[in-house]
Amino acid sequence: MPHVVAHVTALGEGDLKDRLLRIADETKQALRCDAVVLFAYDQLIRKLDHPPTMVGVNDRDKASDAGEVLPNSVVYKILEMEEPYIVEDTARDDLFKTRRFARDEGIRTCVAIPLKIQTQKTGVMFVNYRWLRRISSDEEANIRLFANQAAVAIGNAQLHERVTKRVRALEAIHETGVAVTGTLELNEILHRIAEQAWHLAGCAGDPIAFASIWLKDTTGPRLVAAYPPETLDAAVEALGDNGYLMPETCGRIGVIGRAIKSKTSQLVLDVDKDDDFVRLFPDIRQQLAVPIKVGDEAIGAISVEHPSASTA
Repeated sequence: MPHVVAHVTALGEGDLKDRLLRIADETKQALRCDAVVLFAYDQLIRKLDHPPTMVGVNDRDKASDAGEVLPNSVVYKILEMEEPYIVEDTARDDLFKTRRFARDEGIRTCVAIPLKIQTQKTGVMFVNYRWLRRISSDEEANIRLFANQAAVAIGNAQLHERVTKRVRALEAIHETGVAVTGTLELNEILHRIAEQAWHLAGCAGDPIAFASIWLKDTTGPRLVAAYPPETLDAAVEALGDNGYLMPETCGRIGVIGRAIKSKTSQLVLDVDKDDDFVRLFPDIRQQLAVPIKVGDEAIGAISVEHPSASTA
C-alpha cells in the first residue's frame, strides 16, 4: 500500500479536478471499493464544490442533479467531524439510511472522511462498498492515507488560486492607477475603473457579468459607468429615470443604495434572498457593492454582479 500512496503523491501535474479524479481512481483500485466520491471545500467562502469528483458511480447525472450541496446535507455534517465516520451498514445508520445516494447506488458500507490540513477544512471523501463488510484498523489507516493526499491536493490548489488572484488583483490595481493618472476626464476614469473592477472580481473564476459605478446626488444613486460597455445603456433603460436608483420607481433601495447608506460593503451570495436587490439583468445570483468614500462620506459605490450563487 505505501508504494500506491507514493504514486498518488506524485500526481502533482494538472488542474485540481484532474488530480482529484486520479486520486479517486487510485483510491478505488487500491482499496478495492466500489465507488469514491470527493467533495472539495473552500473554507474562505465556506462552500463545497458541486458536482463532486466521482469514480465508480453508476448514475452520475442523478448523483449530480441537486445543483448544490445543501447546508443540512450529510456532506456538511461529515465536514464538521474530527474523525472518519465508519458506516458498516447504511440501512441501520441514522445519517445514511435516508440518504438518496446510498439507496440509488446500492451502497451498504461507507467510510466518510473529513479532509483537513491542520485546522483548515478542505473537503470530504466517501469510500463506498456495495456489500456489507467490516472495516479493519489497517483498512481505515489506508483510507486515511488517501484522504490526506486529497486534502493536500485541494489545499495546494486553493493556495495557488489565491496567489494567482492576488497577482492579477495587483495588476488590475496598477492598470487603474495608470488610468487615473493618465487622464483628467472623469468619465473616462470611471469607465476604466469599472473595467478593472470587472477584471479584478472575475480573475479567480468565471467572468463577472456586470461591473458598475454609481455616484450619489440629491435624487439618489446614479449609474455613471459600467463594463462590459454595452451593459451601460441596457442598465439605464432598465432603471428608467436617466439611470437613477430610486425606491419610488424601483420599489427597493438596492444593494448599492444600502452600501452607500450604511457606508459598508455589502456581499449578497444569493440575490433572490435579498429584499433590497434590484434586478437589471437576468441570471444574476451574487452581488458585491463597495462604497466609495471621501473621508467619512459615501459619495457612491462600485458594484460587481455574478451569474452563479454561493452558500455562506
